[in-house]
Amino acid sequence: MKRRLSEEMGGERKRFLWALFVALFFHAGVLALLMMPMKRSDLPVRVVNVSLVSGLPVSDEPAGGGEPDNEQPLPLVEPEPVSAPKPEPLPEPKPEPQPEPEPEPLPEPELEAPQPVATPEPVQPEPKADAPVSIPDEPTPPRQEKPELPVTPEPAPLPDPEAGLQSALERLRSQVSGSQPTELERKLARLQKKVNESGPPSNLYRRSGRGSGGEGMPPLTPYDSYVSTAVGIITRNWSFSASLLRETGGVEAYVAFTVGIDGSIQDITFDRPSVSGYFNQTVTKALERSSPLPVVPPDVSIRPMRIGLIFTPEGIE
Repeated sequence: MKRRLSEEMGGERKRFLWALFVALFFHAGVLALLMMPMKRSDLPVRVVNVSLVSGLPVSDEPAGGGEPDNEQPLPLVEPEPVSAPKPEPLPEPKPEPQPEPEPEPLPEPELEAPQPVATPEPVQPEPKADAPVSIPDEPTPPRQEKPELPVTPEPAPLPDPEAGLQSALERLRSQVSGSQPTELERKLARLQKKVNESGPPSNLYRRSGRGSGGEGMPPLTPYDSYVSTAVGIITRNWSFSASLLRETGGVEAYVAFTVGIDGSIQDITFDRPSVSGYFNQTVTKALERSSPLPVVPPDVSIRPMRIGLIFTPEGIE
């Protein structure tokens, strides 16, 4: 690449020198042509008077017999030297932009191989003749440590079969005693039976017969229709396990609650709880999960209303 650039620059210089030489030669010729008339005008000019008369003898003497005129030569008028036009200075040629030379790649430094450092040999002192020669002591062999024997863990004591049997018997007794109804539960069952025979505690639990407008069945009122919708929602949110009920007899809960205009369930009360506390808890949770119910229509009630439902293991009445 550098050689090519140098060749191009040498060709450009040759062409420039040839053009400069031709221009100088042309200007020198023009100046020579301009100087030639100036040299011819410097020669002396002779003036001759000639008279043209016919029939007269030609003689060398002047006419009239007089003395010949002393012709005085006219003074020569030297022409003014014509100044040669000054040659106009040639415009200096603009230097052509030279391409920037590419930077030469730096030579990679040669890594010198590390020379091994010569370790000086220790100078052994010459033993003195008079000094006694000391004999080095023999090195004592290192003590060999005995490997530690693995410690075997002591076996865990076997459980006493009599203690396990005793604890199992106690658990069985507690289960048997818990499955039997207590005296309080028996009293509640008897009280529940009497209440069932006497009828519902209030008119909240008395409703008109259900029907769909068929023969012998009156149509549902707006109130009964809203209560039926509420019962369906509560039933879907109510879940209990019948196996956890100790007895199904007397398991019946009369529950009253207030429904706001916005459908919220408030003031849950058990007018007649069942004999099973577990059953009563499932009823309360079902009502809490079902809140809020649908908004109460104006044709049903324009103020919060009280609703009573009967919960049994078979369903809601």
